[in-house]
Amino acid sequence: MSESGEKKIRVLKDVMSLVICFAVALIAAIGIRLFVFELVRVDGNSMKPTLYDGQTLFVEKISLHTKNIQRGDIIIVHYPGRSGAYVKRVVGLAGDAIQVKDGYLYVNGEKQEENYTLEQTMNWDTEQTTVPEGCYYVMGDNRNDSMDSRSIGPIPEEDLIGKALFVIWPIGAIHSLG
Repeated sequence: MSESGEKKIRVLKDVMSLVICFAVALIAAIGIRLFVFELVRVDGNSMKPTLYDGQTLFVEKISLHTKNIQRGDIIIVHYPGRSGAYVKRVVGLAGDAIQVKDGYLYVNGEKQEENYTLEQTMNWDTEQTTVPEGCYYVMGDNRNDSMDSRSIGPIPEEDLIGKALFVIWPIGAIHSLG
């Protein structure tokens, strides 16, 4: 084979190697985003004073697969029949009886002490609701300015995107949510 023919084969092998490396990296990146973690931007004021509009959250997805979502976790959800993602706090798990009475949250008949909410009491009460199997009851920390399970209903676990672990942006606001 001629020298120019060998050069063409080497160049072709190098190009194919680069294409394969790029394809593997792309598949790995897509897999990580789909199954391991993603970044989510807070949009709105429903999670004040814990989170603020414009902050960016590191959200892990492994908890969804291990069923490790607990009361008090901050999660990212899709609302059934609506577009977009919402940042909320889990206040009720499957089987829990949830009620807002006299402006306070009650879970299974026990008044909850919530030092993370914007205001001490909520402006309206709700009837008692039992969270169905495979669902979560979520609320914003700014209870008087949050569209959440009180109006949307319990959130099916398939509508969960992930659990927020910490704020990563802006730099001065970096902190854990655990």
